[in-house]
Amino acid sequence: MTAPVTLDHRASGYSLRLAYCLAQACALAYKDEATIQQQAEKWGFGRVRHHETRFTPPSRSRTHRPTRWPATT
Repeated sequence: MTAPVTLDHRASGYSLRLAYCLAQACALAYKDEATIQQQAEKWGFGRVRHHETRFTPPSRSRTHRPTRWPATT
């Protein structure tokens, strides 16, 4: 299969082509806004909305002990 360069907006169901396109869209999510906008236009999207969230994991308490599996008491 050759790599598709266009995204079929009417696709439904499962196909290798659609799976590849979705993987490309997932990878695009980690790019900068200009790159996302440019690729979305190539794929035929007329509007692109951006959302950025910063994730900071919660700090661990000083008394945290790692859990062993199986858990022992």
